[in-house]
Amino acid sequence: MEAALLLGGEGRRLKPLTDRLPKPLVPLGGEPLFHHTLRRVLPHVKRIHLLTAGDPLIWQEYAKGSPFREVLAISHEEERLGTGGGIRALLQRVRPPLVVVNGDLVLEGELTPFLEFSRNAASRGQVGVLLALHVPDRSPYGSLLLQGERVEGFQEKGVGGEGWIYGGIAVLFEGAEEYFPTKKVLSLEREVFPSMAEAGVLSAFRLRAPFSDAGTLRGLLKAQRIIMDSPLWPFKEFTSSRLKAFTPPLYISPQARVGRGCSVGPYVTVAGEVALEEGARVENSVI
Repeated sequence: MEAALLLGGEGRRLKPLTDRLPKPLVPLGGEPLFHHTLRRVLPHVKRIHLLTAGDPLIWQEYAKGSPFREVLAISHEEERLGTGGGIRALLQRVRPPLVVVNGDLVLEGELTPFLEFSRNAASRGQVGVLLALHVPDRSPYGSLLLQGERVEGFQEKGVGGEGWIYGGIAVLFEGAEEYFPTKKVLSLEREVFPSMAEAGVLSAFRLRAPFSDAGTLRGLLKAQRIIMDSPLWPFKEFTSSRLKAFTPPLYISPQARVGRGCSVGPYVTVAGEVALEEGARVENSVI
């Protein structure tokens, strides 16, 4: 099994953090924000394809220094192809099953039950399986119309109440390519998945777990909390003698400068060569 991470988003809603970096490389807790979900996927696949866009040099530099470089393959899009266009191209050279993951998803949940369910669904003729996440208010997302484990359709944004939404992870099996339109730029959510649902070959696995869409500033701060509270976060033992007062969890770059009397934390990332002036008070922030 292989995986594809969709990392081509422009990150307009995360400015100014994305003025110089692609959205997936925004530092969160000491590493790119997509690393947390990558760690969730990594034990289950032999290779991870990064579907990227924007400046290719930035991604080349990332790949050289990535701790995961031995299992990564970069597929760079000269023009953005939507969430489905890059997957359609990848399926022409990679044999399913393929795990497809939104790059701005931060999920704190074990994927083994979902992947086992997906394999069973494929044995019953399903060509796609979605991860469905429960939310108390589905209106900001749109939602899944479910009948048991079968996806019957999709509800547009604006309808309130609790419900199940597409959780940003799908598994595609043999035959999935038949449901991709032949055009170059296309959407998984608006074109491919609805086509599968109409044909009766799309299922969903329901999961209740903490998650965040880190595509907005509010979502990014929620994602930071999920990451820093997770046992997978590699900087849980982070400490710094330079701080007079700090409240973990937090991460401060070795290149950052911290003035005297600063109060930092909880849930703070100070990246790069940022300087905190004397007496600064920072909490629940990404700088």
